[in-house]
Amino acid sequence: MCDIPKTTYTKAYVYKPDDTQPYYILDRGFTGHQHLDAFNLVDMKDRVYDPYIGRFLSPDPYVQMPDYSQNFNRYSYCLNNPLKYTDPDGEWFFSVLFPPAAPVLMFVDAACWGAVLGGAGYTASVAFSNGGFSNWDWGQFGKSVGFGALSGVATAGIGQMFGAVGSSGVLGEIARGYMHGYANGVISKLSGGDLMTGFVSGGLGSLGGSAFMMYSGSFANSSIGTYAFSGLTGGVGAELTGGNFWEGTAIGLMNAGLNHLESVIDKTGAKYFANKKAAYIYMWKRSFFNKKPVREVSGWELLNGGIIVLPYNGNTLHKSYNDALKVRKVNSDFYVKFNGRQYIISTHVHTHPDIRSVSKSNPLGLSRSDLNLQEWLGRPIHILYNKQLYSIDGTYNYKTDSWNYKYLGSW
Repeated sequence: MCDIPKTTYTKAYVYKPDDTQPYYILDRGFTGHQHLDAFNLVDMKDRVYDPYIGRFLSPDPYVQMPDYSQNFNRYSYCLNNPLKYTDPDGEWFFSVLFPPAAPVLMFVDAACWGAVLGGAGYTASVAFSNGGFSNWDWGQFGKSVGFGALSGVATAGIGQMFGAVGSSGVLGEIARGYMHGYANGVISKLSGGDLMTGFVSGGLGSLGGSAFMMYSGSFANSSIGTYAFSGLTGGVGAELTGGNFWEGTAIGLMNAGLNHLESVIDKTGAKYFANKKAAYIYMWKRSFFNKKPVREVSGWELLNGGIIVLPYNGNTLHKSYNDALKVRKVNSDFYVKFNGRQYIISTHVHTHPDIRSVSKSNPLGLSRSDLNLQEWLGRPIHILYNKQLYSIDGTYNYKTDSWNYKYLGSW
């Protein structure tokens, strides 16, 4: 237990029935949660926290890390380490770059970006037209901004409907592309444009982004590549149907930014990959800093072939935390919740970047927590070591005096 500094946001206040609570400009302090100064408590939405004893008033219904003893204290906050970790549940702020915590704010964010891209598409089309900006029409600009906002909301809604790119397979991405095409076709018609141009640019822009993220291997990690491929295919689709290339490009960029890239990021910082090779490369690169190993990076491999890579800032060379997303067991299956959807877990995967921990009897540098995790899942788990993929089942070979493992190939 530690003493809490008496700051504007955390100072003690003794409540009296006839007293008035002090007026503060902001009532939110550490981690952005609301401080109830009259009661010396912090409202974290899901539960109420007492900062003076460092405990919640009710227990956490989830034990997310059965291999870590601190997680069994269900009244503690973030593994008893509030200076290193924060729990995002209950936060209300949002970023203009990633999906916001509140669904309503997500669509406000999407409308803003849609308006920006709609206006940018019109501006580019005028700039590259014969006569340039002498053709500028403020009415048309306003219409592009307004219908761009509408298109942004529709694009974000379709992203929420279909989930992460690749999570429903090829047919799911075809359906996503059709919905984008249909929505943009209708919006194009309402704005006085051509339905087919909107349909083709929206559909091709969506399919182009999906194909890039699913099949471009190591390049699938590139956000710039996703924007470029979606924008290009959207522009080409518009050009082929007699429309404006730049306005079609704007539709493609909207698909990439407000659907494809947003659908693969969870508010915790976890990231979904439809391409396993891209996920392995992403995990391995982030295990190093200045070419020196600094941390393990872990993720859940899914039954549908995807991988959810978990946040890694709190990890160390010999410990990776797996509690960022809710995991539950139903019968013999494990489910992980990502962006409001449940995915069946195939196994767990994490990196072992530190070669100093290996030995003859332990060639992969296995730790007790690795073996506990394998036992908890009841199935082999995967280890990324020296750019190779291995599987361990927790058994020991007494003839060779080493832990058993299976080489699965390079990536």
